[in-house]
Amino acid sequence: MRVKLAIFDYDNTLVDTTKSFYESFISSLIFYGLEPISYDRFLHFFTSNNLDQHLPQYIDREEFWETFLRTYELASYTPKPSPKVFSILSELRVRGIKLAIITGRKQSIGRFIEELKRASLAKYFDYIYTTLDFRESYFTFSKVNAIKHVLMQAKVNARQAIMVGDYQSDIISARKAGVIPIGLVDHMPKDGLCRAGAIYVINKLEDLLVLLNDPLPFRCRK
Repeated sequence: MRVKLAIFDYDNTLVDTTKSFYESFISSLIFYGLEPISYDRFLHFFTSNNLDQHLPQYIDREEFWETFLRTYELASYTPKPSPKVFSILSELRVRGIKLAIITGRKQSIGRFIEELKRASLAKYFDYIYTTLDFRESYFTFSKVNAIKHVLMQAKVNARQAIMVGDYQSDIISARKAGVIPIGLVDHMPKDGLCRAGAIYVINKLEDLLVLLNDPLPFRCRK
């Protein structure tokens, strides 16, 4: 597979931020005057992509998730990436592939870069963006405009770019932007990622290097 640009999601793709996600969700519930839920119950809704079902009907979904995405600005949790993440990113750079990271958080770019620096990740990326920098109107958690902007900045054709993410919003964003969507199994199973539109699915991040050499074994079955 001839790839010139690799775009990565951040949360639960390069680092495990499930607890940070949970804390932001609880903060959003409290902001709307709703009762917090346990971590186990949160995981139940999260892994089945049904967090919306926990919200009362009178809550405006778009406004709630906008609030949720902005609560990351207050987060102080800095995850520690696996050493394998560093070696994978290093190998991609050795291969001459440009690297970008896009988070769906509505977080200031300065604060996000500081978190990446604390996690020793910032130095690997040519392009770093949060969706706060873009007017995303396609759907909740959309990264479509951010992906298109990175393609323009990198001067790379969309079909020579991949997007790696763990959630269906990453996959849908990649497809709408025209790049090759690669799902990473984390809390969402392989069949869910394939149904969302992933062309390929990997079970762990290190499989990405294998996929670039031989993508066929990772292709979703129609």
